[in-house]
Amino acid sequence: MLSKTAWGLITNKGSIAAAAMRAKYGNFLAPSLRSPSATSTVWKGLQWVRVTIESGTCYSIGNGANISIWSDPWIPGMSNFKPTPAADIYSDQRS
Repeated sequence: MLSKTAWGLITNKGSIAAAAMRAKYGNFLAPSLRSPSATSTVWKGLQWVRVTIESGTCYSIGNGANISIWSDPWIPGMSNFKPTPAADIYSDQRS
């Protein structure tokens, strides 16, 4: 049930629940650092299943404006869905 709720936060960003969680905790996939006493039991549970969801999820690129090519998971079939540059290629982590 937690995984389904977490998936809903990711895919249904217009929902009231997703808006409330974003307002209180920030981005679900990249949460801000908060002390454990400041988080709810539900949020802690959602963060616990986040690892499972991230291990099998990658981005759909769309127009590419919000993707970091080196740090975001976006390539199906690659390890962690992330590109690995060749040793002689400089990778600008800000891209």
